[in-house]
Amino acid sequence: VIWRQYYWICVLISYMTIMEMLSYFLLGEFLFSYRSPEILGGIFPRVTPVFDEMSHQSFFIMPAAIVAYQQKRGQFFLLLAGVLLTFSVASIILFIPLFLYFNVKYIRLSAANILSLTLVFVFFLLVVFVSYDLIAGKIGSVIQQESLHGFNKPVSSVNILIGFDLIKYFNINNWLFGFGYFSNSEELGMILSESPLYDYYFTIGIFDDEIRSVGIVNLIISFGAVIMSFIAYLLFKGKKYAVDGMLYKLAIFIVAASMLKNSHTVDYFVHLFFIFGL
Repeated sequence: VIWRQYYWICVLISYMTIMEMLSYFLLGEFLFSYRSPEILGGIFPRVTPVFDEMSHQSFFIMPAAIVAYQQKRGQFFLLLAGVLLTFSVASIILFIPLFLYFNVKYIRLSAANILSLTLVFVFFLLVVFVSYDLIAGKIGSVIQQESLHGFNKPVSSVNILIGFDLIKYFNINNWLFGFGYFSNSEELGMILSESPLYDYYFTIGIFDDEIRSVGIVNLIISFGAVIMSFIAYLLFKGKKYAVDGMLYKLAIFIVAASMLKNSHTVDYFVHLFFIFGL
């Protein structure tokens, strides 16, 4: 029952996403989005009719799209559009590996399968082509950190850079026990003062508010490896209570993968829904 309710919502959001795209091209305005979406290459809008962030929509719909390939092939492409038309860099990078991992045993060398997979990869490549500058901009600052020196605007990957620096300078006690859920930003600021990017962090105001990194690093900061290991053990033991083992593993994959990018994933009920709902 929970899955059917969730799946119906994903289909609805995907229809709304396509309607939003058509509305932009035909009417020049958006029907649902409460803020003006970013336009890629001056042509394609990054739409998300319900969520505040594009990646949130992609991660929300992704499990439904992956399962639909096995069960409802006709709706799979609708849901695929709901995932990729947000042009979320995280979803672009993660979707194909997850799609293949969870569907490889359902792929047969038949004309229908070859055609559907060809369409998937063509659509995927078109999305990559349209969003190439966006992808390069987000990944580039992680690979070439020196390019940020003298730069006075925050980049969307700054939470990843903070994570790299925090982990680099953690001591063994930080690793094992963390700082507590209400972490001490002053102490984290002292750790980041060792970073070559300290001047950049200071310029863009990182220290003016609570210091946050990506979800996985936030968990280490809050709970440490000891508590995280206990959580992993409970998830492993909890598999026997799952109605569908594949969906349970898929939920964990999606949550863990999204926490590699999102800065405050641990706070989102969307991700908790997949683990505890399924």
